[in-house]
Amino acid sequence: DSEWRNSDRTQVITLKEDGSISINTTVSLDITAPEVNITGNLTVSGSISATGNMSTSGNMAVTGTATSGGTNLNTHTHTGDSGGTTSAPN
Repeated sequence: DSEWRNSDRTQVITLKEDGSISINTTVSLDITAPEVNITGNLTVSGSISATGNMSTSGNMAVTGTATSGGTNLNTHTHTGDSGGTTSAPN
């Protein structure tokens, strides 16, 4: 493996023999570019915060509670045509 690091080793970039690259830092990592493209699967361990629009051309699976505009999509109901309410989604 080859490493680039600062003097106290709190920031390390490792070029591994298997071809993978590891970036480790004790502070935030910023990427600034007009566009960032990732080819392959993306796994995130932690929360994601986004500002702006989001779109997908595939399916989305949610484990847990999905909300939109403050409405819980797992349990919401609608007013029915006869004045009652519909059941929650199955």
